[in-house]
Amino acid sequence: MILVALAVAYATPQRMCYSILAFIFGIILPGHCKKGEAMPLEGQQLGRYRLVSLLGSGGMGEVYLAEDTGIARQVAIKVIRSDVALRAGTDAASDAVRRFQREMQTIARLNHPYILPLFDYGEGTMSGLLLPYMVMPYGRDGSLATWLKQRSNAPSLAPSDVAHIIQQAADALQYAHDQQIIHRDVKPSNFLIRVQKDNPNRPDVLLADFGLARLSDSSSSVSLTVAGSPLYMSPEQWRGHPVPATDQYMLAAMAYELLTGRPPFRGTLEQLMYQHLQEQPELPSRFNPQVPAALDAVLRRALAKQPEARYPSISAFARAFQDALQPAGSQINDSYATIDSFDMQSGNRVDFPTLSADKQHPSLPAVTST
Repeated sequence: MILVALAVAYATPQRMCYSILAFIFGIILPGHCKKGEAMPLEGQQLGRYRLVSLLGSGGMGEVYLAEDTGIARQVAIKVIRSDVALRAGTDAASDAVRRFQREMQTIARLNHPYILPLFDYGEGTMSGLLLPYMVMPYGRDGSLATWLKQRSNAPSLAPSDVAHIIQQAADALQYAHDQQIIHRDVKPSNFLIRVQKDNPNRPDVLLADFGLARLSDSSSSVSLTVAGSPLYMSPEQWRGHPVPATDQYMLAAMAYELLTGRPPFRGTLEQLMYQHLQEQPELPSRFNPQVPAALDAVLRRALAKQPEARYPSISAFARAFQDALQPAGSQINDSYATIDSFDMQSGNRVDFPTLSADKQHPSLPAVTST
């Protein structure tokens, strides 16, 4: 039996509350996920970092522009929201700090041109609350998500421009996989960009926020948590069993959004879960006529419901994406297979009923709202 605890702190399906320290660890601790107002931290000091202004806030963490008083430079600091923080001095806090330190040491060793480096990390205490934090470079050009919103008059990108982004993202994720790390939260808001003045439609990307990352060789064979962003989560992630191919699925979902201006699936949290587990998305070419049939097939394979039906690695997916845009890629060959059969063991296309807002497939894990 699959045991899943989903705690939803907001009505929007784009974000989920993972409870204490999940923004770093990728864990859910029951009983700590609650609504509330986070304590404002502007002007506060965490170690040698003075928090200047809030840059963004999510269900678990807040990102601040900060001043590194030791070397007089601006940095970005991600700190857990105070309304979901652990009490300092408790056994739970001590255990969380030990795991936090282990995982930060692993992340700090990542050295790749398309991964945002970790400058520093630490734990602060305010009003009796433990506030772990991660220190990263400050990206003045913002995130890929923000850049896309600024292009509201042209929500979809040309396939060649998407290929540029996907190649860099896949390079970063393949490097992480080679270090036995699964990101688990691949989405536009977790990529910072560097805008190229000579080609503004092709920014370079930096993979950020390994806050939900886990070691892929973890000794635990069963996960009791669901962590990620519902718009992009793979079927096995909904079931609490992420694998390296999980990142491929999420990157393919992001590529779909870049190509079409919309994610593969939309709806309530329950509808999103059902669709990711059971339904096929519309072909991207329906929304963007620039998308060739070969690329439709590449994305369909990378979005296969079963991890083993996807490409053997995330770098292989990126190569297939690029190849599909070449003149020879207009003919679908064995490397792309057929569009409709990747995740159906029978090899036949299956039509699934539409899930209404008040119904849930009986085989799906339960969803608890708070």
